[in-house]
Amino acid sequence: MRRTSAKPAMTPTGRKQSIASGAIVAFLGQLSSYTLAFTGTLLVSRALGPQGRGQMAVAITAATSFFAVSHLSVDLSATYMFARRRLELGTISRVMATLALIVAPIALLLQAGFFLGARDTVFEGVDPAAVLIAALTVPFAIHLVWLMVLFQLSERLLRSQIASVIAAALQLAGVGILAVTGRLTVVTALLLYAGNTVSAWLLHVIWGRRWLSLVPARDVSAIQRVVGYAIRLHPGYLFWFLLLRSDILLVNALLGTRQAGLYSIAVLVAEMILLLSAPIAVAVLPVQSLQDDAAAAALTFKAVRFNVFLAALLAGGFAVAMPLVIPLVFGPSFAPAYGAMLALLPGVVAMAGYRPLYNWLLREGRAATSTAICASAFLVNIALNVVLLPWLGIVGAGVASSLAYAGLTIGFLVWGLRVSGLTLRAALRPTLEDVESIRRLVRRIGS
Repeated sequence: MRRTSAKPAMTPTGRKQSIASGAIVAFLGQLSSYTLAFTGTLLVSRALGPQGRGQMAVAITAATSFFAVSHLSVDLSATYMFARRRLELGTISRVMATLALIVAPIALLLQAGFFLGARDTVFEGVDPAAVLIAALTVPFAIHLVWLMVLFQLSERLLRSQIASVIAAALQLAGVGILAVTGRLTVVTALLLYAGNTVSAWLLHVIWGRRWLSLVPARDVSAIQRVVGYAIRLHPGYLFWFLLLRSDILLVNALLGTRQAGLYSIAVLVAEMILLLSAPIAVAVLPVQSLQDDAAAAALTFKAVRFNVFLAALLAGGFAVAMPLVIPLVFGPSFAPAYGAMLALLPGVVAMAGYRPLYNWLLREGRAATSTAICASAFLVNIALNVVLLPWLGIVGAGVASSLAYAGLTIGFLVWGLRVSGLTLRAALRPTLEDVESIRRLVRRIGS
């Protein structure tokens, strides 16, 4: 297979950035972004209540679901192509620029058709303007995610994180102004959400213009290779994404907008654990792409151990604190969200081990295996939600998702053990090196 050339500037920077440094950058960046977003959500939830929060949650969930459908897993295919030395980053960047122009109108048309067909079921009680505003963010979100992967693979993670933090800060400032002036509504809050996505995309384009190749590609062979493998990967990614988001749409369809608003807060709080445990997976991605198979496997399982340990600690703290924090922060009307959040915690802890495994196993080129595992978890989640929602309410949605998340991670863990040849004990048993790595990381954060 022909190796496509690229500008020298589009290769990784060559800096000797350690995994610890990358993890710290990712952790601080994601913590800052999430703190700003969480504060904004708090203000919005207090102003709109469960009903208004439910409308926002349904509109955003629908938009992000069509993002998942339309982004075609090009970022995952690009990671594979880069890891296997089949394409340079410059070529990948031009391919992404080309595909962004193609998928944007398709994504908008798909969303419009879905809304017209489901406005009396999935979108019951949701303002059409809210759905439209959220839908318009999808083209920007698609290209943004692709650009973020290029920043990661080229060892420019810090700049990417700064862009996300700035965008979140601008959104929070807008929310604060509207809240003080009494103009915070579902529509204005969603306009600020859209502004967050667009501003983050714009900063990535501006900061990447000196080394990114944003001119559409003329290399048909490169486009075919990226898209061809992306199409094989995409069903698995799509099932994974719908696993995370379909429960909110089911809650709205079966229980109503108010319950969807309550459940969205449970999801928001529980997923904070995933975000805070994700930086190590982000930091090891370039190393996983470049190391040989044995070294990449050892690094992956070390990341799994670290992530699950951190997620378990966070889950314990959330279980103790959130009965007081949720009604205090979001308002007494959101207190019922605690039960659903508690039900989600075991699955969230399990899911913390999934991301490093997926990033590593991507290089195996076995898209059908990934799809089968993700599809099975998604179908289990749907079936359990249909059974448990009428019986247990939003707590049933939490239980269903937790079981499905655990099943997903177990499936990838079994696959990873087969690929590596390691036993379960050898792969997951903590080592003295793990303890020392944690100590070094804590010292670097403290300094």
